[in-house]
Order: sequence, then structure tokens, then C-alpha cells
Amino acid sequence: MTPEEAVQQHVDLQGSVMVPLHWATFNLALHPWYEPIERTLAAARDSDVHIITPVIGELVNSERLPGMAAWWRDVDDPH
Repeated sequence: MTPEEAVQQHVDLQGSVMVPLHWATFNLALHPWYEPIERTLAAARDSDVHIITPVIGELVNSERLPGMAAWWRDVDDPH
């Protein structure tokens, strides 16, 4: 599933908060490792989807959701 399809699936299922998973785990693709999340964020903005991006391994409390932090940009500046 592409990032755009994942956002559309979230819309179709009428989700409230999208938490992208299984990205930035392995750098095995031909595209930069941060590309999937950047595409997901763009599609989420276009579809008015609320998205959070916890740091890998971060615990998330469903009663106190974190904000959307672009932590990967501090790890490896893609721009």
C-alpha cells in the first residue's frame, strides 16, 4: 500500500487519528528512508486527516496523544 492509499484507507474507515507504522524501520528501498512519511503527511493534509508521528519505540497514551513532530528531519536532514 502506498502512503496515499494508507491515508485513503484511514478516510474510508472514518478513523479519528492516523498513526503511520512500519516506515523508517529498514533502509532497503530505492527511495530515501523518509519519503514515505513525507508523502503520508502531504496526503493527510490534502484529506484533512489528523496524524501523529511518535518516535520509533515511543509509548503512546491514547488519552494524551502527542502532537505531530517531524523528528526524522532532525535525524537526517532530507532537504
